Amino acid sequence: MRRPGLWVTNGHPGDPSLMLSWRPGAITCFYDFLGVNGIFDYKAQNPEVPIIVRFQHPRNWHQDPEAHARQLGEMVASKWPDLKRLDPYVYFANEMNLHYENGDDNPHNQHLYTTPDFYKRYAQWVRRTAEVIKNIVPEMKLVTPPFAAGHHEDGAPDDDGNPKDGWAGFDYLYETIRDYFDNIITYHAYWGDASGSKREWLYDPELSSWYAFRWRRVLKLFETRYKMKVRLIIDEAGNFGASDPDFTDQVIYYSEQCLKDARVIALTFFLWLDPTNSPGNVPNSWVQRVRNLNDHLTRLKNLPDIPITEGLDTLPQPPTGEPAPTPPTGAQKQVIRVLFDDGKVRTVAMEEYLRAVVPAEIPALWPAEALKAQAVAARTYARYAVENPRHADRGADICTDPNHCQAFDLNRIHANTDQAIRDTENIILRYNGRTINAMFSANCGGHTRNNEDVFGGQAAPYLRGVPCPAPGEQNGHGVGLCQHGARTLAQQGRTYDQILRYYFTGVTLGPPTDILTSSIYGTVTDAAGQPLPNVRVVLTGRGQTVEMQTRRDGSYRFISVPAGTYRLELPDYHLRKDNLTPIPGQDLVMNLSLPAPIVVDIARGSGLPLIVGDWGKPDVPVLVTPPRGGQFKVYTGTKLEFGPGGFETYAGDPGVYILEIEGHRFEIPMAGQFTRLTFRRGAATTPPTGTVPPEKPKVLTPAEAQARLLSRPMPRSQAEALLQRLQSDPATRDRFQIQPVD
Repeated sequence: MRRPGLWVTNGHPGDPSLMLSWRPGAITCFYDFLGVNGIFDYKAQNPEVPIIVRFQHPRNWHQDPEAHARQLGEMVASKWPDLKRLDPYVYFANEMNLHYENGDDNPHNQHLYTTPDFYKRYAQWVRRTAEVIKNIVPEMKLVTPPFAAGHHEDGAPDDDGNPKDGWAGFDYLYETIRDYFDNIITYHAYWGDASGSKREWLYDPELSSWYAFRWRRVLKLFETRYKMKVRLIIDEAGNFGASDPDFTDQVIYYSEQCLKDARVIALTFFLWLDPTNSPGNVPNSWVQRVRNLNDHLTRLKNLPDIPITEGLDTLPQPPTGEPAPTPPTGAQKQVIRVLFDDGKVRTVAMEEYLRAVVPAEIPALWPAEALKAQAVAARTYARYAVENPRHADRGADICTDPNHCQAFDLNRIHANTDQAIRDTENIILRYNGRTINAMFSANCGGHTRNNEDVFGGQAAPYLRGVPCPAPGEQNGHGVGLCQHGARTLAQQGRTYDQILRYYFTGVTLGPPTDILTSSIYGTVTDAAGQPLPNVRVVLTGRGQTVEMQTRRDGSYRFISVPAGTYRLELPDYHLRKDNLTPIPGQDLVMNLSLPAPIVVDIARGSGLPLIVGDWGKPDVPVLVTPPRGGQFKVYTGTKLEFGPGGFETYAGDPGVYILEIEGHRFEIPMAGQFTRLTFRRGAATTPPTGTVPPEKPKVLTPAEAQARLLSRPMPRSQAEALLQRLQSDPATRDRFQIQPVD
């Protein structure tokens, strides 16, 4: 949910149901207080909500960094059995560029914790702690511990991301952010200090860029200085003024500004309640300081999801049909249909798909031969899914849920695993010439297991249990490749093919048979032939829907399209092409030209102040906005005297009437005249002019009028009511003469 979230109570919240009643879009909580705050139940009821969990760090870490890294890392990893049902983002230190977070109570020593030497030692300790955790629980989503802003951590970056200080604390940490924290940083944002909130730090464009929205400068620093595209979690946002009369307005404004950016994963406001009455926390406590808590919660509850409108171009995107740099051949021809978390199915080139799978399944810093073994196993697992789709009912071969198929995380793409994929390109595992179900798990605990002993069913000859040098307790089902065992064997000098043959009995390694696919591409232009950028193009077929936007030159391209029948459409323009059947191995060019826009010619005449027209087809709603505001609808086809799509609306008030019909908007100035609209495609007449020609009275018998009305698909009672109005309405009698039948 793209909604503001909450840092819950550092203790018992008093009333958990009230605390969570406004549907916070994310939750941040200390590990120790997850239970009393009801976070496990809340996550179960709202599985899409991000959960951020913080662990306390030893404040004397610097006295023995290695021992404390090992102890803290093992403690955090030991909590995974409880944590994994939350699928949380986890960090294990907090604002360690402040003196008191390092066990130093003397504020005069603050300068000691903002130097390059301090950041270097701190970064080494953080990296070692993360390594301990990831070695035990590779699947835990660690994120970068937050800093206190303005203490050389970002070097005071200018608008281009260059540190004015000449250096930044992140200089010593960015590689660990890439290797262990999935390019995600946590961030604390405030627009006030101990004296209270400062609205200009939130609303002033320049000052807010250094306070409330300083995170934008930090992301620019990473992009410019470290050539990294990172995302962030604002886990602690506050203003030192929850008692402000406009506090709710500040929360809503800050939420809208942050969550519209795709780079912001989650935002949680600090804080619901502080039972300890800490002087630094109470000013931000909602329960203790918000003036009207019920009104505050009601307004936040009614706040809709915030749409993403910024930052998309700076993030790695799921593959949606971007053209390959060269014509796809060989391994690039192999594709897989992937069911993503948003419910959409996208056809992805196999090797591109693996880039987000391999580092999500195994730490990218492990030995190269272990990474290669994982790459082949993941490719084989995916290839087996292509041949035996795991989501056939959804038109997909595989999904991105690691509990059902394979993990998939674009943020973990890493140079090491990219190299492993290239080094094993197009290689899969076979048994007796057939692709195997290449199962794998984190740690078998010393001996892998037979597939039938774990999953039942028929024994697979290549999934036989073998002794394994994996250290530690079992983690996973233990069938097939043991990742920790592969790491140990690689450290002992085994090659990836030796590792795979050890865990998968009797297999051979080699390329699969190519699957021929096609590309569908073209250009979208307007009626004048000019290219149109940023137009939504949707391809539907084989139970899947792929969507993309045209580029600056109006072009689009869907690659690796399997054989089948497809529909191509521009949904925002009601334009579609059906029954497209690309020939496997060949490209299909589909250039799309939009028809000329619908414009309206306006003609005035004498008579009642009515707006009338013919849209050309019945039963289309016409949304009318009068000059005084308010809206109502009329429907086409209800005034057949003007045509099959005839309609009319009374327009007695002078001013501009707005008519909206099937996505088209027309502004009709009115001054008490009878006005007829003529819709056509082409250039508009400016200004709209014309005169309604005198109308000859049209003579209908009652039987003829009734026949015309009843010929429309409407209930008989409605048609009879229209006939009665036709006979009794003075405005109608001006244009119809009803004569009795002889």
